[in-house]
Amino acid sequence: LHNYTFIPSVQTWPVAQNYCRTFYHDLATISTSDDQAKIMALAAQTLTGQAWVGLYNDISSWQWSFPNVSLISTGFSQWYFGQPDNADGNQSCGAIHLGGYWHDIRCTYPKPFICYNSNYSDAERFVGVTTPLSWIDAQAYCQHFHTDLASAINSSDNSELSYLVSLQGFSWFGLHRDTWKWSDGTQMSNVTWLSGQPNNYFKPENCGSFNNGFINLKLKEHDVLLNSAVRFRLQPDGNLFYRKRKYYP
Repeated sequence: LHNYTFIPSVQTWPVAQNYCRTFYHDLATISTSDDQAKIMALAAQTLTGQAWVGLYNDISSWQWSFPNVSLISTGFSQWYFGQPDNADGNQSCGAIHLGGYWHDIRCTYPKPFICYNSNYSDAERFVGVTTPLSWIDAQAYCQHFHTDLASAINSSDNSELSYLVSLQGFSWFGLHRDTWKWSDGTQMSNVTWLSGQPNNYFKPENCGSFNNGFINLKLKEHDVLLNSAVRFRLQPDGNLFYRKRKYYP
């Protein structure tokens, strides 16, 4: 069971995370209905504003579907100016446009896509498919009939993909990222969002706060805007941070 403690100090999300990892275990993870009920009961007693919890949007976790390597490890990217921007708060799949420039897009949009087939070499290893599918359906198609969605590990790959885009238009390829998760690394589940959230209204909004029982997005700049602060309160009877101490490298 998770035990939670409210802390009254007003801090940014990264500072709050560091504090909790130093003196407790981590910012709060709400993974079960019991967790949700416990925090709702505590918040209903005294919380008038918002309090940071461990929820955050992992906007730096871009990776290739195949060969399952992180984007940063390849040393190559071709994002269009201002991309990725997570414009509506739900853009976690990558697509390649004319000129070979990349965009982050909502994964559910139907688009043509480009597969990779490891049985071939040179340009033949990339296979364009004009039938519009969502990113996840395009990935399933490529994994079934070829190897996977295409990756642009270097500029040569990207040029070959760009040629196919000139024939079939804005297309999915294998770039994607993790979305909302908890500070302790677990995936998000059982979250009750405030109506209309997450919406990335102030661009970017990548941290989650608790507001009398609802998760409501706040703030900026990878995790938060540096000059932003949210209050998290101390309650004598109860607990917003997991109390088991854990050490991090």
